[in-house]
Amino acid sequence: MKDREKIIINSAIKCFSQNGYHQTSIQEIADAAGVAKGSIYNYFGSKEDLLFSIFQHHFETLFEKMDELHEPDGDYRASFEKQLSSIFYINSTHKEVLHMQIREQIMKENSELFHYIKTVRLRLFAWYSERLGEVYGAEIKPFLYDLVILLEGMVKEFLVLMIKGKQTFPIPEMGPYLLKRMDYLIKSFNETGDQPLIQEEEAKIILSELKLAENKPKQRISDLLSLWIGEIKDDEDKLKTALVSLKDELNKSSVNEIIIESLYMYINQIENKSCHSYKNELDKWYGLYKKTI
Repeated sequence: MKDREKIIINSAIKCFSQNGYHQTSIQEIADAAGVAKGSIYNYFGSKEDLLFSIFQHHFETLFEKMDELHEPDGDYRASFEKQLSSIFYINSTHKEVLHMQIREQIMKENSELFHYIKTVRLRLFAWYSERLGEVYGAEIKPFLYDLVILLEGMVKEFLVLMIKGKQTFPIPEMGPYLLKRMDYLIKSFNETGDQPLIQEEEAKIILSELKLAENKPKQRISDLLSLWIGEIKDDEDKLKTALVSLKDELNKSSVNEIIIESLYMYINQIENKSCHSYKNELDKWYGLYKKTI
């Protein structure tokens, strides 16, 4: 991400957080960023695109940090504790983004953003499942998904308190604190013999939704390309050929990612103002598609 793009995103976060999404204009964001209004449209096709980029940047930063802290051949518990603490650290440094997510209903109005947030939640469910399984092993298999829901709930409520209630927590201690709570919950399940509320079959349905959500970007790109191809002028043969080739490759049962990447980059380099909105849509969905391969 370019420096100016980061400045625009950070300025938009502050404006949206202070004034609300609907009440904030592109001009106000431009003024806050110290750039011309037209400069924003060089990076983002619309205010909706800018909002999408804000959330994508936030959550992908979070997932990248958690991946960085994961030690598959090391101490699973210590690794998970650091990862949990990092969730609080990143959200504490991106408070405005979390505040926007709590406050705004815009996600329901923006189909791409709504889909992305849903995918994030499903990814987190799968991530918590894997990490808890690594730390505690087969012992917790019967009630693993109850533990996932309980842990997710604790993390979420502490984050809300941190943002809305302006509570301060010792962030490095949050991971160890939460896993100690897991220790007691596991002990309780083992001692009481209570049956879990979330059965494995139900969890499989949740995880299958993740696969469906991950497949959606590819389908949306294909649909977008069909619309774009239908509007191509007769003198734009090279662009049309590239769009048709990209669509055909995406629709193959076994795709060649090198070909897809090359076609995507070629299409992005073609200068055509009439394609601006299509390019912005393609960028958003291609970014989501890249996260699923």
